[in-house]
Amino acid sequence: MTTASATCAECGGPITLRPGKVRRSYCGSRCRKRASRRLSRFEGAHLNGQPVTSAEKVAPVGSDSEDRTHLTIPQGESQDYGAESIKILDDAEALERFPWLKAEALAAQYHQPVDFVKRLLETCRLSGWPVEQAVKKHFQGDKSVVVPPEVQTIHREVVKQWYRR
Repeated sequence: MTTASATCAECGGPITLRPGKVRRSYCGSRCRKRASRRLSRFEGAHLNGQPVTSAEKVAPVGSDSEDRTHLTIPQGESQDYGAESIKILDDAEALERFPWLKAEALAAQYHQPVDFVKRLLETCRLSGWPVEQAVKKHFQGDKSVVVPPEVQTIHREVVKQWYRR
């Protein structure tokens, strides 16, 4: 049986490759998990101005690369973070900015299950149907509000995905 060798993308250790087997990038599950955890920490980060999206763009731990690069804060965010960067939102701004907070507020106001409200808000976001119309129809019982068929189809798909999780 002939074998070839390669190096681990994480630690640089040897990997034995056998003909007919899938080519591996890591020497074992430990290095694969370590690389996965490291990459998930850098999600949304940039390396030399480019988004970090794969293991090739992040130098392995213990690499002897002289050309060290630094991860930067994602574009649009200030690098000097201080007390003046903190903004306290009033209730209206917080409800507008955070959909989960809006869902909890509507659920409490209309005595509905939070999961139902989250699915309804997700349907409104995906379909472009105004939330006010959905509230009138489903929470206030206004029978004059007509739900477009596209919204019904999207809601069915949202419910299917919700229960597949």
